[in-house]
Amino acid sequence: MPDNAAIQGQDLDTLPRFCVVLRGEYLSVTSDAGDEEQLGFYVVRTVAADDQNTAEKLALFDLEAEIRMKGLGPVPDSMEIDKSQRLDEDQDDVNSGFILYPAP
Repeated sequence: MPDNAAIQGQDLDTLPRFCVVLRGEYLSVTSDAGDEEQLGFYVVRTVAADDQNTAEKLALFDLEAEIRMKGLGPVPDSMEIDKSQRLDEDQDDVNSGFILYPAP
């Protein structure tokens, strides 16, 4: 299926890129002992989009899909943009796995 930018006649290589840091709470994670834990998390994603607002929405949408696909339990109710910024053309993409911390 073609991406939305291609449908609209834009090449993804010409879209600005944004680094988006997402934060959430109460992600269900199975510990080494087999117990279910609720943890907070950060995750960093690079998103190509027309503008910062669209990039943030796409990053949240993709993160929700990733949580579902990985079977990490229900999508946490508390997920938000911690910060985001446009990347310069010479900056590399920035992505991370889940950076976990004890939920408050």
